Amino acid sequence: MSERDLRQKEIQTYNPYNTRGPNMNGKLPIGPICMPSKTSIAAVIDILKNYIPSDELFFVSDKNGKLYTTKTNAEHNNLIKELKAKGLWFVYQ
Repeated sequence: MSERDLRQKEIQTYNPYNTRGPNMNGKLPIGPICMPSKTSIAAVIDILKNYIPSDELFFVSDKNGKLYTTKTNAEHNNLIKELKAKGLWFVYQ
C-alpha cells in the first residue's frame, strides 16, 4: 500500500487507536503509541552503567555535538543565548 494523506472520513472515524477521532478528546489509545528501539534502550542502559548522580537537570548540545549541562532553566536559557552569540547553535532548516 502506498503512502497518502488521510481522508477526513478516516480521521473522523472512531476506533480505539485513532487519536484524532471525535471521541478521543483527552483520552489515550488502548495500546502503546510508540516503542523505543533496541538502540535507544541500549543507550540508556549504557548511560546507567556509568551514572554519576548530579543536580544538573538541563542539557543542550552545540552544533559540534559538545554537551552542556545546567542546574536551572534560567542557566539553560542563558547558555542557549551564549551558544547563539558564538555561532555554535544548530539551526534546523
